[in-house]
Amino acid sequence: MAKNYVQKGDILTMNVGTGVSAGDPVVEGNLVGVALTDADSNGNAQVLREGVFKLPVTAQNWDGTAYVDEAINVNDELYYDNGTLNKNSNGIFFGYAREAVPAGATAVIKVLIARK
Repeated sequence: MAKNYVQKGDILTMNVGTGVSAGDPVVEGNLVGVALTDADSNGNAQVLREGVFKLPVTAQNWDGTAYVDEAINVNDELYYDNGTLNKNSNGIFFGYAREAVPAGATAVIKVLIARK
């Protein structure tokens, strides 16, 4: 094994901010994942950076001036946008929808985390 190996990259300690609970989608910079633990008092949590999770997704997009209802289809790209997963590509790329959501609805669906 390489002498400079540190750890697998699928689970990392990330600074995600206080108030994060296990199961929440999280972002640190451009790294995304799902918290495996509640954030500690310093805002750090163990985060899984790969896999498929059931997460709340809102079927909306940003048109440049306001959010508009837009259906989410299977394999659509999802973005982390101010604590919400939706289609706003101004957010941070999070992954892919594995189920559909009707326009304007919020539903808990399967989401594949995409590692950059």
